[in-house]
Amino acid sequence: MASLLSVKQWDIETDVLILGFGLAGASAAIEALDADPNVKVTICEKIRKSMLAVTLVLQGNHC
Repeated sequence: MASLLSVKQWDIETDVLILGFGLAGASAAIEALDADPNVKVTICEKIRKSMLAVTLVLQGNHC
């Protein structure tokens, strides 16, 4: 897993940044996309290391 120090450059451009993907974050993402289907939405969420594998599988990634 990459560490914060291993990232050389942060260069994601987005129109809407959502911190946390709970009910409010999900609603904000849906509303942003409903308002403009071409909007770039970025969602950042902090998770415990013990939940990493479960979160990746739920998001459609495979461990």
